[in-house]
Amino acid sequence: MGRAGAHADLTRAVAIDPVCAWAWAWRGELALGAGDLAAAEEDLTRALTLDPASHDARLWRAETRRRAGRLEPALADADAARRQSPGSWRAWAALSLIRGGSGDARGQRRCLDRALALAPEGARRLVESA
Repeated sequence: MGRAGAHADLTRAVAIDPVCAWAWAWRGELALGAGDLAAAEEDLTRALTLDPASHDARLWRAETRRRAGRLEPALADADAARRQSPGSWRAWAALSLIRGGSGDARGQRRCLDRALALAPEGARRLVESA
């Protein structure tokens, strides 16, 4: 199944169960991967409305907003994910990318160091792919 098939399946899932937060989150992640930032943010916001504790949805929305150049709301999402899960290397890596995009080199390095300390290979791959 490709991206189109996955999107169709998730669209059916949210039609059947419109309060299924994970289906909205994964559909948003697919939109993010396809570069449809408006659809991604809409679906991820819906997921977070239904499940504010969704760590993945929060980080995916932070990345969506970062790619759209909306750094303040991206930073708010990534920081909320970090507060929710202080040991999440993905949250620290997201903070590093956002801080770097806003010109905060010191904050970027501090967050990157934390991400690398928590998961060296994962954080390195994520930052290199950004």
